Amino acid sequence: MFALLSPAALSPGAAVGIDLGTTSSSIAVVRDGAPKIVHSLPSTVRFTDSAPLVGVSSPCIRSAKRLIGRSFTEVQNEPAVRAHFGPLLENTDDAAALRCPSSDQTISPEEASAEILRALLDAAEAETGERADRAVIGVPAHFAKPQRDATRAAAAAVGLESVKLLEEPVCAALAFGVSGADDELAIVFDLGGGTLDVALLMVGGGTCEVLSSAGEPWLGGDDVDTAIVKLLAKEEALGGLGARSGEALAAARALKEQLTVRKQAEVSEPASITLSRKQLEAASKPLFTAMQAPVIRACEASGVVLPGVVEDIGRGGKARSLGGRPAARPRAGHSLDRLLLVGAASRLHGLPKMLESLTGLRADTGVKPEEAVALGAAVQAGVLDGALEQVDCIGVLEAAMIRGLASGKRASQSKRRGR
Repeated sequence: MFALLSPAALSPGAAVGIDLGTTSSSIAVVRDGAPKIVHSLPSTVRFTDSAPLVGVSSPCIRSAKRLIGRSFTEVQNEPAVRAHFGPLLENTDDAAALRCPSSDQTISPEEASAEILRALLDAAEAETGERADRAVIGVPAHFAKPQRDATRAAAAAVGLESVKLLEEPVCAALAFGVSGADDELAIVFDLGGGTLDVALLMVGGGTCEVLSSAGEPWLGGDDVDTAIVKLLAKEEALGGLGARSGEALAAARALKEQLTVRKQAEVSEPASITLSRKQLEAASKPLFTAMQAPVIRACEASGVVLPGVVEDIGRGGKARSLGGRPAARPRAGHSLDRLLLVGAASRLHGLPKMLESLTGLRADTGVKPEEAVALGAAVQAGVLDGALEQVDCIGVLEAAMIRGLASGKRASQSKRRGR
């Protein structure tokens, strides 16, 4: 999958690949020509009078990534922000911040993110004996410049001297491999705990180009947990737990994870609760419908019609999206070749089947979904360190600029020929 140039371990101060996620984060390095996860932890921080504690349970700061680089004015009226953070949302010179419930300190998202990065770097150093001073960090494709700048600031605060930000769909594609001789059109479905990102990429020949992207910043695996709790509460099957309690959500998460490999799930602590796949499917159905929307938008933006969306197109009918809008017809030669599932939540029972029906493809299984972003970032880090062969990555903004320049050049040439 990866072209090895130097089989030796990376030199001291080597680059690492990092997935700085909304709900969990990971760090990876290249060893013997292949990327390897060396540590993962929840993206939570508890600030105390002594040292911050990372990866702990409540009371703590969660989901700081949702606010990084965003102003208070921008987020204060967003219902999803208010619902998620509630009274913990703070205003510091119009920068969105959070009050730590364990200490009453006001903490910026950059500070929380920096502590998560520090914990990852410390763990990697303990594992490898090397302190990284350079990193490739995966960021959502929709991150704007202020969010990217804030991520760089968090990295600089923990001593990372050089940071390359790489869009998460590109990271995922690098993890699954882009070395095929022929170009392939891949769709990346990245479902984390709190966000959904979808991207179409052209991969092959050591290159990776983002063609289009779409997403839902407030839709993820955590929403499935909430839906399970609501269903069980309605059925009076929570075993005495409060529907709004953290214990109920933790139980729902455990039941959900069991159902990826079992038909019936059960937990005994802190209460006896059972859940069937049929119940999970009922709870997840509205969310699955919502998850299809960004898939359709990303495909329409690249001129791709999905098999599961088309209605009677073969008989001269119209292609329609699930939202009722006309779907774009494919450009010549454009059809999906690969389906890449990314993020731990993409393992959810029923989700791969739904996506396979929608796209007409079976999902690649060569990489664990929860490891893909960090592993792909490590591949690019290996390129920077000369341990892996060069891979050319073009993000959606760069690709649009290149196409715009090429289009302008063609128009200019055509005009000159017409004189």
